[in-house]
Amino acid sequence: MELGRTEDCLVELASLRESKAVRGNRTLLGHVLVYAGYCYGSLARYEDASAMYAEALPVVQGDSVSAGLAELKVSIGDTYRAQNSFTKALEAYRGAQRDFAEIQMPTFVAQLHLVIAETLLSLGRHREAEWEILAALPTIEEQKMVPEGFAAVALLRESVRLRKTDPNALRDVREHLKAGK
Repeated sequence: MELGRTEDCLVELASLRESKAVRGNRTLLGHVLVYAGYCYGSLARYEDASAMYAEALPVVQGDSVSAGLAELKVSIGDTYRAQNSFTKALEAYRGAQRDFAEIQMPTFVAQLHLVIAETLLSLGRHREAEWEILAALPTIEEQKMVPEGFAAVALLRESVRLRKTDPNALRDVREHLKAGK
């Protein structure tokens, strides 16, 4: 998936999905289904993505919030965003962010602040995007999440200070965070 070989990834995920070992492990099965949905969404196969998400939901949904459920919400948000359904994407991302906060995963909360900021920029809601970025910066710096992306973080901070959020700086920081996880 990380190499951009989405079709090959889907073949592997389908094989894993049918594996007895994976089927016997709820957590692993949930991840396989979420990743398959994400892959379908990235290929603009939205009906297939929705089917995977529908299958994943009862698997990742338990008595309490889990990382799997939060990841499902992120994938759903990505699929909505790919379809330019930015308002629905925001709802999914914010739900995932609440879940990650509840299970005390601050780096994922910070990453989602940036994803939400990008989505808000797509909606023309620049001031709200700035708030999201400002909310992410302390965690990014505290957790030393992007030491190699220090220049991008500095540019992002400056663009917010000038109230002219630079989407390229935002994307650069988000990509550094994604690569570092």
